[in-house]
Amino acid sequence: MTAAGPVNAVDALVLATADDEMMMGHNWSEWICVAPFLEEDLAVCSIGQDELGHAHALYSLLTDDVDRLALRRSPADYRCSWLCELATPEWEDALARHFLYDMAEELRWLALAEADPDRLGGLAAQARREERYHRTHAVSMVERLADPDAASRTRLVTAIDRLVPLAAAQFEDLPAAYPHYRSTVDSVLDGLGHTVGWPDEPPTDQGRTGARSGHFDELHGRLNAVVDLDPTATW
Repeated sequence: MTAAGPVNAVDALVLATADDEMMMGHNWSEWICVAPFLEEDLAVCSIGQDELGHAHALYSLLTDDVDRLALRRSPADYRCSWLCELATPEWEDALARHFLYDMAEELRWLALAEADPDRLGGLAAQARREERYHRTHAVSMVERLADPDAASRTRLVTAIDRLVPLAAAQFEDLPAAYPHYRSTVDSVLDGLGHTVGWPDEPPTDQGRTGARSGHFDELHGRLNAVVDLDPTATW
């Protein structure tokens, strides 16, 4: 990792995944104590903590100054997907993103392990064990709330439909994994009698090349709020 960014394709994948994990962890932290019921308060706290831990571990592979890399870069230097930058003030949007993001994580961690087994294999194996819980939780919630007889179905499947293009763009940097991702998501939704309209290919310029969404500046400001108050603070 240099001042100009990742020095190779593996580091670029590490950085993109770390940025995704950090943004998701922070976004989950904003749902603590305001989730719809106690079970979800506990779940989002655990999931958010895991995501931030994964981000820290990945950043540590790229730099000795994790705080600076995680928080103090210019917007164009981040590589998170727009899905992870998205503001989700409504629970159905937060849950739809949870499902679409965590169904992708298994493939991203596998890609990291395969790209550099010696450096990333152990971390990826640990993360995949933790992510299995996230994925199980997401699928369970979707199956409950998007059940054909559930009053919440319309709101949730509408949110999923709306976020699918952003979800597809997670694979701009891993296009070979995109068909597998689509099939894993479809396997869950088919069982609920719902079909989504996927882009034929992952959309481009939705985060991986440095283009930022309209949600990023506010999110970045919240991430840096403590550091802006006290530049000597550490994460």
